[in-house]
Amino acid sequence: MHNFNRAVKVALTHRVNVAVCVFTSAIIAVLWGGNLTAVFPVVEVIMNDHSLPDWIDLKISESQTEVDDSNRWLAQLEKLKASDVAEIHKRIQTEIVRRTAELNDLKKKAEGNWDDVQIAEKTRISNDIKQLNALAQAPAENMSAKLTQEIRETEHQLQVYDKRAEHFRWIAPLHFFKKLKRNLEVAELIIEEPFPDRFQARVRFLFYA
Repeated sequence: MHNFNRAVKVALTHRVNVAVCVFTSAIIAVLWGGNLTAVFPVVEVIMNDHSLPDWIDLKISESQTEVDDSNRWLAQLEKLKASDVAEIHKRIQTEIVRRTAELNDLKKKAEGNWDDVQIAEKTRISNDIKQLNALAQAPAENMSAKLTQEIRETEHQLQVYDKRAEHFRWIAPLHFFKKLKRNLEVAELIIEEPFPDRFQARVRFLFYA
């Protein structure tokens, strides 16, 4: 520790150099982090054995699902709003009962054989019930504020998801190259005609895409 204190004292005599070193180190860290962020989509595509257009399709679908779920949850929260706290609690309990019945019906229909759509629906309903129970357990004096806060947070999440979906839609023109790859055919043109100077030649034009 004594040697460390001596090193600090020596370094402080060169404050400008230390400040420059710290600043440049921070810049390098930012650039390195940005480099990893930029390379991550390529690494994910390669590791999962996907093509880039397929990866974009997947991300657009995921983002749109998040947008739809946020819109649905926001509409549900708007229905719970009321001027009276007792009315808000009543509406929450009614919604919990309705969603629980919906979940039980889904379980009966599945009969233990769950497909991907049913699993996703089950997860969505279960999450809704969990969030509604969290609202119902809030103190009466804070329930209205809790509901308002939940609505604001959902609106913020909706904006984030919408921007993400728009970002991937902006990249979507890469689908053009995907379709081009599927539809292009190699064309071969052979011309066997004498040139004006009667020099016989065979000219072959190959166009590769």
